[in-house]
Amino acid sequence: MLVSKYYSIKRRLLFLQKSASLRLRRFFSTKEVKTVKLVAIARNESAYLLEWIFHHLYVGFSQVDIYYNGCSDNTEDLAPLLKKLPVNLINADNIFNSASRTPQVDIYREAFRKSNSRDFHALMFLDIDEFWVPINFSNKISDICSQIGNFDTISFQWKNKLEREILYGPAIDKINEAESAKQLKTLYRSYLRPERMNPHNVLDDGLNQRYENGKKLETINEQRSQCVIDGEVKNAFILHRKERSEFEYIATLLRGRPVNTIATKRTQTLKSNRHGFKSSYNSEKLIFDGSSFENYRQYMDARLNDPSFKTFVKNAKLQVDVRYKLVLEEIYRAPSSDKALLKQLLTNVSLPEVRQAFERRPGD
Repeated sequence: MLVSKYYSIKRRLLFLQKSASLRLRRFFSTKEVKTVKLVAIARNESAYLLEWIFHHLYVGFSQVDIYYNGCSDNTEDLAPLLKKLPVNLINADNIFNSASRTPQVDIYREAFRKSNSRDFHALMFLDIDEFWVPINFSNKISDICSQIGNFDTISFQWKNKLEREILYGPAIDKINEAESAKQLKTLYRSYLRPERMNPHNVLDDGLNQRYENGKKLETINEQRSQCVIDGEVKNAFILHRKERSEFEYIATLLRGRPVNTIATKRTQTLKSNRHGFKSSYNSEKLIFDGSSFENYRQYMDARLNDPSFKTFVKNAKLQVDVRYKLVLEEIYRAPSSDKALLKQLLTNVSLPEVRQAFERRPGD
């Protein structure tokens, strides 16, 4: 009884201490959010980096840090081409090759430690297939933060883009088709020092967490990574390029690091957490019009068609082609024990080469 009471008091005192520390950091930090650092992790995604970088610089992110790991493509060749921009490409192989079970979260924690709240008022973590998108392209990320007012975090809802027929299409066009999803991605004030977090949100208690419309954030799962789907987005959302085209989807199925499966005692070279394409979607049209979007589109087209990037882009797309062909080989060589996995990965994929590789496997 006494021991239980002792630990209860100890936990309470620790919570009060942490709360007081948070209040002090809040008090001494600037109230306005004008500068936001964006952090991403990339692996063999060179074909998509330029669009992702320039999009987020346009919508107001002050600096972009990309931690790349396990890359066999030409990601490293991009650094000298961007040396005049607030973009850092950081080799994170040492982190991903360490014994850590959560290297992605480790990098996020490092970003909090490195980000002085006087230099960057907020941080956001996105993947290369995720785009922070304002409803009105005249608004920047700092404008949305100002509209929310006081907050520790702001969460934005996913919309999965549907683009299976369009090879290397733009992330955002005038007319887009997308499906709302439960998942969230979160922007954090840089004075935070999260003890518990995942790639979608922080799990610490006592924070002023807001949704993109300014309302108090209410999540529906233990990891605080999902919310009730709300089709009416007020300020901004996360456009998630979940599969891209069928060709590009197939190319992503190759594991960055093959794993040995205990059951079959063989090396598994294909990812097991992909599920192909759904037979039907509850989709909506996302339409951007007006001069603000035209200005954005002109900016993006000018940057992406810059002659200095021509060789880089060509080589990046060649790497996608190589990975696509390697996946075809893996499908064809897969043993009968992998048939269920292949059916899962290739659900509703209609590319003739892929169907042929699956149906002509000698393992069956």
